[in-house]
Amino acid sequence: MSPKQGVFIEFSKNISVSGITFINPTHYTIYGGQSTSLNINNIKSFSCERASDGVDIMSCSDVIINNVF
Repeated sequence: MSPKQGVFIEFSKNISVSGITFINPTHYTIYGGQSTSLNINNIKSFSCERASDGVDIMSCSDVIINNVF
């Protein structure tokens, strides 16, 4: 994980990410890949960088996303 990225979750299960504010991530704010039972709640992300996507979920199951800005 690069210090310029946010949270990188891969090949994991039963993960909760909550109550974090991200300022100027230059890549994914939260990336979830090949994971199960992810709970993403109360996240704020502010960036004007190119490719500064918010929440990117790829090949995951049982994902809950609430209160994300």
